[in-house]
Amino acid sequence: MRGLSRNGCPWQTKATREAQFGLGSMYDDGEGVKQDFKQALVWYRKAAEQGNASAQENMGTMYGQGQGVSKNIVAAYAFFSVSAANDEASDDAALESSKELATKMTAKEINAAKKIIQEMSKPENFLKALDKYVKQAG
Repeated sequence: MRGLSRNGCPWQTKATREAQFGLGSMYDDGEGVKQDFKQALVWYRKAAEQGNASAQENMGTMYGQGQGVSKNIVAAYAFFSVSAANDEASDDAALESSKELATKMTAKEINAAKKIIQEMSKPENFLKALDKYVKQAG
């Protein structure tokens, strides 16, 4: 069933992704732990795969700034776009970030990002296309 965790509790899935996002934020900001962008990315990634729009937006920021990963504006754009589509709060920050990035990208980069976004829309492929692109971009 859609929206249910393995044991059938929808709240558990939300609680898990919120906890993962919280851990990512702690490592990102250095709150209660030593600041570690790579660890932040690990936890944001887990939450992002489960649909946490804030984690997706933060991953966009990390790829855009090269924090914990090599800078990659195509990946950043993809994450900002997916976050904007998933954002329940509708604060438009991710949408604005994707629009701003688009002004700095070539048509080829935007097309690559759109292909990644298409693949990310398939739950079983959420990060596979991104990983493949990042690996090739090296």
